[in-house]
Amino acid sequence: MRAAINGTPIAKVGYYTGTAEEYQELAKWEVTENKIGYLGTVNLQSIANDNALFKIIINTTTVIEDAEINGTINLKFPEGSIVESITVFAKSDGVKTIASHASITGKEV
Repeated sequence: MRAAINGTPIAKVGYYTGTAEEYQELAKWEVTENKIGYLGTVNLQSIANDNALFKIIINTTTVIEDAEINGTINLKFPEGSIVESITVFAKSDGVKTIASHASITGKEV
């Protein structure tokens, strides 16, 4: 009974290292059919000064694109933020090798 109230925790984690100038998928969560997805956090991390550019698509809307993040950023979403899917990408400027990490947390009810 408790699982039905609290939902099932979701954690998606990904990593990319390379020089690709096209966006590379780091982490993706597609909510299970007939479930409601509640987004918790999105964490982005890049080694300082590697010029990594990030993109986040929530459902079908690009909410962040070409955002340069050197270090770590934690995006906490308000309780009750419902999503159907979220995907996080990173790319290089084509010159420098990037090392980028992303994680997505949430729950399905």
